[in-house]
Amino acid sequence: MTLGRKAEKYFRMIRTRMGLEKNYYLKSFIIALFIFCMSVYGFKSSEKAAIYILICGVNALLFPLARRAVENVVFRFTGKEFWATHPLQTAASNGGHTLLWMFYFVFAIPLGVFYGLWLWLKK
Repeated sequence: MTLGRKAEKYFRMIRTRMGLEKNYYLKSFIIALFIFCMSVYGFKSSEKAAIYILICGVNALLFPLARRAVENVVFRFTGKEFWATHPLQTAASNGGHTLLWMFYFVFAIPLGVFYGLWLWLKK
C-alpha cells in the first residue's frame, strides 16, 4: 500500500469515526505545530528539555481531538448561534482564540484521550 493510500485511509477513518473533516484536522494540526515550535524554542535550554518536548509533541498530536471535544460540548449546550454574536466575535479577535488554543494545547492529552475513548466506545 502506498503512502498516499495509507494517508487517505487514515483521513477517512478520522472523518467517519471522529467527526473530523480534513480541513478542520489540518487547520488544527497547523495551529498545534506552531505552538509546538514555540514550546521547543522555549524549552530548548532547559535541563529536562527532552521530556518537555516529548510531552508537547504528544499534545500537538492530540490537539485536534481536544479542540473537537471542547467544541462539541460547548455547542451542545449553547448552540453555534450564541457564539456568532458581535461581542463574542470582538473578544475572539482580540486574543480570545489564542487563550483558547493554549487551553486546548495544555489539556490536549486528557481531553484528546477522553474524546478518543468516548468515540471508540460510542461505536
